Amino acid sequence: MEDLAEFSKVGKEAFSHAIPFPPPAPQFSPMAAYLSRLAPSSRVTMTKLLKRIVALLGSSTAAEAFPWSRLNYARAIQLRQTLASHYAPATANLALSALRGVLREAWRLGQMSYEDFRRTGDLAHVRGDCLRPRKSVDTRNIEMLLAVTQGDQTLRGRRDLAILSVLYGVGLRRAELAHLDLSHVDGNRLMIFGKGRKWRTAKLGQDAATALESWLLFRGTLPGALFFPVHRSGALRPRRLSTEAIARIVAQRAHEAGAGELRPHDLRRAFATRMLETGMDVFVVQRSLGHRSVSTTQIYDCRIDLSSQAAASDSFNLRPNSN
Repeated sequence: MEDLAEFSKVGKEAFSHAIPFPPPAPQFSPMAAYLSRLAPSSRVTMTKLLKRIVALLGSSTAAEAFPWSRLNYARAIQLRQTLASHYAPATANLALSALRGVLREAWRLGQMSYEDFRRTGDLAHVRGDCLRPRKSVDTRNIEMLLAVTQGDQTLRGRRDLAILSVLYGVGLRRAELAHLDLSHVDGNRLMIFGKGRKWRTAKLGQDAATALESWLLFRGTLPGALFFPVHRSGALRPRRLSTEAIARIVAQRAHEAGAGELRPHDLRRAFATRMLETGMDVFVVQRSLGHRSVSTTQIYDCRIDLSSQAAASDSFNLRPNSN
């Protein structure tokens, strides 16, 4: 009994000095919860898509404050139809995937019932046109792009050549390149933080390694982003390049080289095409690109062996039988 009384006394004293329990927090955004689960390379893309979804729903509310839990199946069906009619199937399906992710977080946060979450997110996959040929990238345009950029020996030219060489040399997504730090470079190897919050290692070829080394001589050893902006005066700005800036660099250099309109993803696609053309196993290409599924890698296989098609056609006797 004495022990119990002593315990009660200590308990009362401890309670009197306890930290008060905080008041209930405001409703947490399911969009913020969803984005927090993504890798940096995916966060920017999904944020843009979710903002686009809110605009298509006719709301002027900021995407972060949008009442996602109030979205019903009828509005979701209308949204899917709008996405399917205005965007490529891959973009539409990516937007629907982002929507499902936000709705799932709304359910986890207790903002909508499981039945409403399942009902609203039960949207059919947007199918593409099977008759439309896959877009291919002429690797000769990429080689011309690199050759012309190599002739620019300014600081900006060295940086741009390194960026283009790394994009084409290891097939990076532009978000992956934007998040590269100096500490991620180990000789001719890169440590890449990609989709799914997974790391992978890529080995640079001789040309890409030389271009990167030339840039690093001017960049210096300051910790932080691997690629810096270059001011018009020629001075380095020690901060990270945005993905939009990387896209502008590729587009500008492609225009100067007369290589047509190119985007960073075209260099990634050309890298995959080049590897597959050399007979590289598709599973090796999958690991190099950081794809979760080999079916995604096969989309990049834009090869058309016309000589094999001709040989196959010639093997059939199309002339009528004289008998």
